[in-house]
Amino acid sequence: AHKLNCSVFLGAGSQAEFGRVPDGVKLSSKLKENPETGYGIAKLCAGQMSRAVCREYGIRHIWTRILSVYGPGDKDRTMVMSGICSILRGESPKYTKGEQMWDYLYCDDAAEAFYLAAEKGKDGKVYCVGSGQPRMLKEFITDIRDAANPDQELRFGEVPYYDKQVMYLCADIEELQEDTGFQPATDFKKGIRETVAWRKAVSQEGNYKYENWK
Repeated sequence: AHKLNCSVFLGAGSQAEFGRVPDGVKLSSKLKENPETGYGIAKLCAGQMSRAVCREYGIRHIWTRILSVYGPGDKDRTMVMSGICSILRGESPKYTKGEQMWDYLYCDDAAEAFYLAAEKGKDGKVYCVGSGQPRMLKEFITDIRDAANPDQELRFGEVPYYDKQVMYLCADIEELQEDTGFQPATDFKKGIRETVAWRKAVSQEGNYKYENWK
């Protein structure tokens, strides 16, 4: 960033920097970080180290902590895309009971959040990026099924929760909204219809380029 004469550095961190938090507590910059994985520790260190370097060079530093982003172009291994692929193949995917409360944000909204944070975000701030509206995971999965194939069976409760299962994940986006004016524009049902349409196009044409699928 310094060599390119950039005036701002925007870093992509992760909710994993927080570790697990009590149910009902939204993730915000006010929470103490307590990462439990190497990935979360690495992201936390990256944010702190880049902030120190930016301070040295007089570059405005903005750090984001991303929750769960979905949409066209996503990899097949994610929960959303693996579910879509499975259902489009005529399979009945297995899940936990789906009682987790989760926060999903459409990729276009995430891109807008990044743009606004870079343009208007305050130096040294950490912004959590999500919709701010948690829903039960089972509801998200049902929306995925309805968009891909409404008649497909979903097998809830056949996968056990793993040790240290995160049961509540939601961003507090109040600071992001106040500082930048960010507002999520795409609800999950609309976003998942777009995502399913993209995945169908990929299956038919073998084209993974997001800009060419519509």
